[in-house]
Amino acid sequence: MFNPVYLVCREDGTVVMRLEKIPSFLSRKFTIKPIDKVDGREEQQIILSLMMMLLLEKNRG
Repeated sequence: MFNPVYLVCREDGTVVMRLEKIPSFLSRKFTIKPIDKVDGREEQQIILSLMMMLLLEKNRG
């Protein structure tokens, strides 16, 4: 709830990245940790998708 963790998976269920909020009460800092190898295009799509998700969550409150 306060320090969410999101796992990014491929269609086959393989986890490729982990997004987690840095523990802090009012902080909005996140870290993205690679878990499996991804190519440049896939990495770019993942990062842009995560940024969009975080911005939507921020606007929601």
